[in-house]
Amino acid sequence: MYGTTIVHGLARLSLGFFALFSAAADAQTADLAVSIDDGIERVVAGATLSTYRVDVTNRGPDAAQARVLIAETYPELLCVWQCASAAGGAACPVLPQNYYVNQTHELPAGSSLVYTADCRTDWTASGTVRGTANVDAVDGGTDPAPADNRDEDVNVVDRIADLAVTTTIDPPEAVAGSSARAIVVAENLGPSRVDDVRLFSAVPTAASSCRWQCLSSTSGAPCNAGGGGALDHTMRLEPRERVTFQLGCELSGYARGTLVQTATIGSSVPDPDPANNSASDTRPLALRARYGTEVSADADRVRPGDVLNYRIFAVANGPTQLLRSHLDIRFAPHCADVQWQCRSDGAACPVAGGSGDVSLDPMASRYAMMITATCRVAASTPDGTLLLTAATLTDAEVTNLDANGTSSHGAIVGTPASIPALSPLALAALACGIALAGWRRGRARGP
Repeated sequence: MYGTTIVHGLARLSLGFFALFSAAADAQTADLAVSIDDGIERVVAGATLSTYRVDVTNRGPDAAQARVLIAETYPELLCVWQCASAAGGAACPVLPQNYYVNQTHELPAGSSLVYTADCRTDWTASGTVRGTANVDAVDGGTDPAPADNRDEDVNVVDRIADLAVTTTIDPPEAVAGSSARAIVVAENLGPSRVDDVRLFSAVPTAASSCRWQCLSSTSGAPCNAGGGGALDHTMRLEPRERVTFQLGCELSGYARGTLVQTATIGSSVPDPDPANNSASDTRPLALRARYGTEVSADADRVRPGDVLNYRIFAVANGPTQLLRSHLDIRFAPHCADVQWQCRSDGAACPVAGGSGDVSLDPMASRYAMMITATCRVAASTPDGTLLLTAATLTDAEVTNLDANGTSSHGAIVGTPASIPALSPLALAALACGIALAGWRRGRARGP
């Protein structure tokens, strides 16, 4: 019994040594290696197209079951991989996906595989992007030089963006003293995203105040920025994104010349075309206002020796301020001992009063003046004489929007029975004649 047990023990021991020696004999040694490179060191976000090459080799001496893993820093780096060639008995595999590689292959000693990929650096990329490649034996074999089982290629990411700005004044005609707006469009023509775009548009010199607001963005992002004064806004712009702003301004009534609106755009990112980083639009300033006169008296029929009391209003309402206006009042020739006084709602009256005809340059630009005057009808005035007094308000540069720049009042001398009948046409002709004379005197004074 004991002999049989000893024999069985020796047999099992012999089988164990045999299995151990067989495993040692079956162990494989394969020097696997991988390399990855795209031939460049810097890329531009949103623009650079690069080609990666990955070489996988088995230097032997034995064959190996090798797992190949290739990847990139997705989504900043977008690659499409393929097996380009195989040599030494290896076979190009079919990739179930093409945005990374994770497969196991039989690699005979001395064989190799070549993978390639066309890669694009995304416009959101920053810092660095990299591709990595790994190869490992999965069949328990030994790699005598494992240091070359992994490799990576690192590229520094640069950002470049062609920023552009346009501006358009609306409406086409700008009137001093009214309002105007400008449409300002900021755009990133690419290729990279820019995180610190600054858009600036100063308050035009012809404007007294401005407000701005964001109207829309082609990216669909919320656009609710706004404020008063100059348009000064910092934002992020994706490639091909446009953001539209409106700058609304109240123009000064004192402004003259042109309305000039400018806008600039910039960032910390290099711009390949700085010529479109600024824009301007110009409109001539139209000068227009409503201004005129109104003449009234306390009587329409008078006798020689009577006193006529006049009230003459001169009003300038804008929108453009009158800087070179002139008031001219001509009393009828038979009005004697004319005395007048000037009153205004501000400092428009350059003098408090005077005698005879009135010739004033109002000192205010927007005003309401009243001239009160007394006139004694000369004793020698024949019956039927028309006493026509006219007032004319002119400005050397501002167009009048109303038709009452000149007004007049007529009083007839004599009793009703002695007054000759004058047709309305005759009265109108006399009024026009006096008004024309006053206008010519104003023109003759010059600016």
